[in-house]
This record gives sequence, structure tokens and C-alpha cells, in this order.
Amino acid sequence: ARGPVVGSRLVVMSLIKPIATLGRSANSIAESKAAVLSLYRYICKKTPWLINIYDLNIAPEAVRRSIGNMFRKNKDVKDPRTVNMMVSRGYMELEETLAQFKQKSHVVNMLQKNMKLDHEIPQKSYLERFFANEA
Repeated sequence: ARGPVVGSRLVVMSLIKPIATLGRSANSIAESKAAVLSLYRYICKKTPWLINIYDLNIAPEAVRRSIGNMFRKNKDVKDPRTVNMMVSRGYMELEETLAQFKQKSHVVNMLQKNMKLDHEIPQKSYLERFFANEA
């Protein structure tokens, strides 16, 4: 079975629908929350496609967990305009990723960076960061 053809009409049509819905901007927190959940569900549906086109050796559950962590990092944002901007940016990032505008290494680094939440990562001392060339 051959993998998905990126330039096909199917890919373009599957990306047009969510982007066309961006014209409506959420005016309340409830509408913003619905837009975020819609984006999250749409990205999760595209996870197998993403794994296939980038030939990732990462389990779909791990990819979904990483994507969920990306959303959880911004859970404290309450301004509907900011949330709308972030949702629009999310759809644009997804479109660019599915159109293979990114290299495999970019996608892998993005996913691995978000495998754990910040509070799950042990904090390093200044000297540990210095010797690891992170300070």
C-alpha cells in the first residue's frame, strides 16, 4: 500500500474545511474552548497521517500525548482573542506540517520536547545546566 500523496486533492480538501471555519471568531470563553477542542480533535485524527508521511518511529499514543501537552502548556490563557489567535496558529502549523513544509527532524524535536510536562521534568542546578551548555 502506497502512502498518502501530499499534493493530492484529498489533502487540500481535508485542510480547507477547518481553515474556512476560522472566519468566525469566538467572543466568549465557551466558544474559545469549543474551538480549542475542535482543533485538538482534528489534530488527533491526523496523527496516523502525520506518522505515515514523516515515517516516525513514535507510537500514535505518544504523539497524541505530546500534542496534548502542547495544549496543556497554554491552559491558563483566558482571553478569547488570544485563544483565537492561538487556534489559528495551530491550524496553520498543522497545514504546514501535513504539507511537509517541515523536515522530519523538526517534527521529531517538537514532539520529543513536549513528551513530558514542565513539572514532570526534574530541574537541573545552575552547574548542571552550565556543563550541559544550557545556561
